[in-house]
Amino acid sequence: MNCSESDKTRLLQELSRQAASSVDLPAEQISGEILKREALGSTGTGGAAAIPHARIQGLTKAFGICARLKSPYSKVNAPCPA
Repeated sequence: MNCSESDKTRLLQELSRQAASSVDLPAEQISGEILKREALGSTGTGGAAAIPHARIQGLTKAFGICARLKSPYSKVNAPCPA
């Protein structure tokens, strides 16, 4: 999936919508948990990569989506603070 979202919150909401259709859960529930986890600290790993993640009630097995932005977005790709 190629993404063009330039805002971190909108990007995570879009990815949550994509996930919701695959796991049969509300997108708002998924994005809410992802955004709560992200508020605790960036999931950026450096090198223009991030691994947003969260425990989501009702999800019984691991699920993931890979996304590539059409152009780098520094706030999405910022490394974790030391």
